Amino acid sequence: PVQTASRSYLARAVPEGHEGEIFGLYATTGRAAGWLANLLYFAFITWLMHPKAGVWGILVVFALGLALVITVPAKPKVIDLTRTTGA
Repeated sequence: PVQTASRSYLARAVPEGHEGEIFGLYATTGRAAGWLANLLYFAFITWLMHPKAGVWGILVVFALGLALVITVPAKPKVIDLTRTTGA
């Protein structure tokens, strides 16, 4: 559900004509950032020498995500249905 909602939001936020570029960047950053939580999880465990310390690494990733999401404008995109249906 979250991934579907983020794609839906991205589709509304992307400037017309840049859809392929932005969705390609979306897919690439998703794959590139996938290892970040694991890396920080094990880094905190190693640094603090306690298995429960890994939660701090995950919290860092959530905080970074929240900081990025807060900066995103929430303006809706108006779609002209007459142009897309051929009417």
